[in-house]
Amino acid sequence: MPRKMIRWFQTLADKIRHAFGSSGEEVSDVTPFIRRKSGAELLRRKRLKVALVAAIIGVLSAAIELPLPAEDLYRAARAQLRVRPAPQDIAVITIDDKTLNSFERHLPTRHHDSRVIDRLVAAGVTKIVFDRAHADPETPASDARFAQTLARHRGKVWLGMAPARQHGFQQIDEIVPQPEFRKVASLAAMIGQATPFGLSLILPTAVEYRGNQQPSLSAVLAGYQGPALRYRPDYAFNPGTVSSYSYVDVLEGKMPISDLRGKKVIIGNTFFESSDYYIMPLNYNGRIAGVYFHVLGAHTLKRGTPIDLLWVPTMIIVGVAVVVQALNRRRSSKPLWTAVIALLAASFILDEFTINIDIMSGLLAVAVAAFGFQRINRKYFASDVDAMTTSAISSDRPSAERDVYALKIANLAELSEDWSDREIGDFVNTLIAYVKGPGEVGDVAFERDLLVWLAPRMETVELERHADGLALMLKTAISHDWQSSNGSPALGIDTNHDLPVSLRIKKAMQAADEAAARGVRFIINDAAHLEARNQRLELIRVLEKGLRDRDIGVAYQPKIDLASGRIVGAETLIRWQPNGRDFINPQELVLKDSSQEP
Repeated sequence: MPRKMIRWFQTLADKIRHAFGSSGEEVSDVTPFIRRKSGAELLRRKRLKVALVAAIIGVLSAAIELPLPAEDLYRAARAQLRVRPAPQDIAVITIDDKTLNSFERHLPTRHHDSRVIDRLVAAGVTKIVFDRAHADPETPASDARFAQTLARHRGKVWLGMAPARQHGFQQIDEIVPQPEFRKVASLAAMIGQATPFGLSLILPTAVEYRGNQQPSLSAVLAGYQGPALRYRPDYAFNPGTVSSYSYVDVLEGKMPISDLRGKKVIIGNTFFESSDYYIMPLNYNGRIAGVYFHVLGAHTLKRGTPIDLLWVPTMIIVGVAVVVQALNRRRSSKPLWTAVIALLAASFILDEFTINIDIMSGLLAVAVAAFGFQRINRKYFASDVDAMTTSAISSDRPSAERDVYALKIANLAELSEDWSDREIGDFVNTLIAYVKGPGEVGDVAFERDLLVWLAPRMETVELERHADGLALMLKTAISHDWQSSNGSPALGIDTNHDLPVSLRIKKAMQAADEAAARGVRFIINDAAHLEARNQRLELIRVLEKGLRDRDIGVAYQPKIDLASGRIVGAETLIRWQPNGRDFINPQELVLKDSSQEP
């Protein structure tokens, strides 16, 4: 079992580190320096920068309401998941196309309104609210009769009004009922504000008018007594289930008037040509008469005082998740996904308690952070294994205090061909945990089939002994637990301390590849090895040139019978005479090449 093997390997590693580990005093001298220069610190700095940029973008987008259309659509989608019938204590008297047709396409007069009010009161209606202002005068007789009707039913009728207000660059004058009507009837604000693209509507519970607070239509219908605030109606109430009656049917007694006993009613325009229509996404083809929004608002207020927390809780949650992700040494994005799922679920649940939170700015911040983290992961993490690449520990500066190690496991692909990606990752991370030792080694990177790390500098004799022991112990562990004699480890170690670390990493990896190819346990890429390697490369170059220039020929060494003195045969030999000079002794080439192996 691979996991059992890995646990055994970890136990073996702990025992070996305990037996060969350095003293605590030595570790304390080196570790602070390594930490300051570690790849983990580099990644942490870069991730924290990404987190800061993501937070700034999230806050700025929330401040200018950039994702508001997406917020409105998601709010509407949540409402559809919570859709329910509207309570039946509020009814709508609709001035619809049927009513206009009966009046030859004219709106009802105040004479008609007076008769309707009388019939509704007689039916036992508790509140009558007009989504009309009655601001323009009609005939003196009609206005007088309407004023008398309002006085007769004082306290039961509210007329619509709209205070003066600024809408963008446009100043809108107030719209209020005639003075004689204001004396005998209460006023209720019938205004609302559509968000950009008209995807949601914001209603007030009260407005300021001539130094007094006037309740809104929805507040009157709900009997709301709470603080003045602006809120969004809960679109979960299905407007199609609101009790609705045609104005002309109520006027002419063509509906069972007793159906309205004990209810509150609102009278408003619903005919097709009316401008009082607003968008309700994902419902009724998205177009609903404004009077129904006041009813939805009333039902919302009856459930409790709406609380709008805006985007602040979201950005706190996202900020914590992004920082946790930034400080996480692994490339897992679990904190970000957890925050996204939590926000999606929390906004849905809080809707039931009339609490609103805006989450789209937070999701935008998460998206920015995820994109930034992904770019960092692609550059600084291996694609198959949750381990850093050499880019994370590389540097353009030299490091005289550290040697650079590269460990190559021969035939790693064959060892792991029957394993899953996770098991391969566990194996590599086990190797990483092993080579880190009790604190002497900093971060360990993984590329292709090589592990690369930096460790404190050693003298040549000590370094050779350490490298030989490390390679032997790794070979023993792999052979024992992975049942393989082909997984021989090969070490490449670079000690050219004057070179940049990035270049030394490449040279250590080349030395590990060379050690594996030559079948030796380690190669130390020091100045002597570099010089010998350059000599071999130069020799190969010259040899290739000799082949091209035909400086290499064949000579025959005779074989003589000593008894008779006769030539009985010949040995064929290759002779190399570069540039017409003296012949090169073949033995010299063999000695030069073989003398470089450790």
